[in-house]
Amino acid sequence: MIYESRLELARLLFADFDPAMRSIVAQPFLLKAEVDGKLRKHIPDYLLITEHGPMVVGSAAAQIVQA
Repeated sequence: MIYESRLELARLLFADFDPAMRSIVAQPFLLKAEVDGKLRKHIPDYLLITEHGPMVVGSAAAQIVQA
């Protein structure tokens, strides 16, 4: 499985040992949204498929999220 940071690796390790985990997909799709009149694009890090349902995961440092 690919990862681009230690934060993503840590999330993968948690998922790997979760007994509810069924599948992990890296960079599963492109999200597009218009925010304040500008088109924004983002590719989530992972799509986790669990016995409870799907979970979209984006790992980013706090200073990046607040920017």
